Amino acid sequence: MFFFLNFQNKFLFKKETAIAIAKEANILPKSYEHTKDSLQVMEGYRFQELSGGLKDDLKSAKDLFAFDKATEDLVVLARSTPENKYQLVTGLKELGNIVAVTGLIYKLINM
Repeated sequence: MFFFLNFQNKFLFKKETAIAIAKEANILPKSYEHTKDSLQVMEGYRFQELSGGLKDDLKSAKDLFAFDKATEDLVVLARSTPENKYQLVTGLKELGNIVAVTGLIYKLINM
């Protein structure tokens, strides 16, 4: 299960804020300690680097193995762009997951 924690002004809120909110909402355990190498909480740019991006047709992951590895432990995707979310949903669907989406990303997925 993945949770997107995004805010209108992403410059005011950092990954630490997303972690604090995720702990408060019991998405992450209260004992969670983020480390540099942790893949449970990722910012959009890091997710993009690790997952390999989308193919030019935007219909599938460039590297499904890299995507699967990048999302293996992912719980919170913080400070993510609509494109990051689209890539996450596209890759999860490609791996055979059932994905439900609400909000603005719906328009991207149904292009």
